[in-house]
Amino acid sequence: MLRSNNIELQFNRASLSDDDTCEAHQYLEAYTETDQAIIKRGLMVAAIVAYSRPFLKSDGSGATQKVSLKLEKDLSPDEYVLHNKVINLRNRVAAHTDYDLRPVKRIPSTSTGFGVSFVPIEQVLEELDHMAFKNLAYKTMILCKKKARALNEQLREGKS
Repeated sequence: MLRSNNIELQFNRASLSDDDTCEAHQYLEAYTETDQAIIKRGLMVAAIVAYSRPFLKSDGSGATQKVSLKLEKDLSPDEYVLHNKVINLRNRVAAHTDYDLRPVKRIPSTSTGFGVSFVPIEQVLEELDHMAFKNLAYKTMILCKKKARALNEQLREGKS
């Protein structure tokens, strides 16, 4: 029963991960359809966050903490580098703001005011090839679907 329960938890995470990566892919589809900078920024940040969910520790008791994929085996070396770059951007830009990526410089003035200069988030996100990211989101979505299908088959075999 314990093995069946673990498979069920993995199935639940793979199913949630399928939805998360599909959501990321949809954001990236919409990204290509707009020219408005603020909309593009929001869609890219949303895509980064949605894509990262399956691969970072989640709380809760109804599913495993992370999806159980072997990305270093299933992705090309370039895709795996991009995957790690997206996770890094999630941690350092999308969910948090790292000073190292967006350093602030105070610009003193002669009056009581001041100015601030920093790297705009758009400049940091420009480094991300959105088409390669879109393809990666689609590929990981397919991997999550296959994982859920395989786990479902294990659950069916265990109940017969």
